[in-house]
Amino acid sequence: MNILIVGSTGFVGQNFIETIEKKSIYRISSLDRKITSSNHQQLIWNNLEIIDFQQFDFIFYFTGKAHDIKKVGNDNDYFDINVGLLKKFITALQKENFQGKLIFLSSVKAIADKVNGILSEEDTPNPETAYGKSKLEAEKLLQNSLLKDKCFILRPCMIHGPGNKGNLNQLYSFVNKGIPNILASFENERSMLSIDNLVFIFEKIIEGKITPDIYQISDDGTISTNQLFQVIGNQLNKKVIAIRVPVFIVNILSKIGDYFPLPINSDRLQKLTENYVVSNQKIKKELAQNFPVSLEQGMIKTIQSFKNI
Repeated sequence: MNILIVGSTGFVGQNFIETIEKKSIYRISSLDRKITSSNHQQLIWNNLEIIDFQQFDFIFYFTGKAHDIKKVGNDNDYFDINVGLLKKFITALQKENFQGKLIFLSSVKAIADKVNGILSEEDTPNPETAYGKSKLEAEKLLQNSLLKDKCFILRPCMIHGPGNKGNLNQLYSFVNKGIPNILASFENERSMLSIDNLVFIFEKIIEGKITPDIYQISDDGTISTNQLFQVIGNQLNKKVIAIRVPVFIVNILSKIGDYFPLPINSDRLQKLTENYVVSNQKIKKELAQNFPVSLEQGMIKTIQSFKNI
């Protein structure tokens, strides 16, 4: 079984390779901007036009520009990378008359940046950010290409796991330093996705247990920010002090944090306190089995990994 991973050096790519490298039935290749120290066959984008894609049974496309947390880029960057680069890749596959399966990692943000209720695959796409709009345009590229019948479009929600960087790390830092939970007045629910469950989906695709289509991916159940504080506190054996600061005061503090180095700013507050519930019923029905990792198990594994950083 020959597998090509496009974008192998990122968080998802590294975890996927770590899992499938242990199985001798897979022959792994990667396509990135430059050669790294990996042991598998490595290809580079500069040689895209001379690569024999017919040798691959499955191509996993992970390359893309994620949210710009530091806000140093511009909107055009999202479209240049998430759409322009994919278009170049699709052209190469169509020229080769690629006959294998293509797995494209999109995002739930291609459908909505804000969710009221539960987000499903049936909802009308209405992304508001450049990131979401670029992901949606990338999906349309695939759906209008000759590859549409052999393509899986996966829309994960917030992915976490060892090696992950983001707001979970920030919450961990708060609790570890004894900073009180000043977000206790916010009540929210959000879906999460363990990297272990995402890799599990990848393997089931290879095994032929899932048919090509568009799927949202999330763990079962939801978790609130207040619950996250408690889970982190339990893993650190520290008592979390919850202070019910009025919402309007927290909002004021977050706006001050946009200009001064406070623990919270508007963007971080929005991500930590928003409601974002994603349905995973379509992929679960296709699998006809449970995910190997529960939401709590995955969260504990992620939090424990922070201790080694």
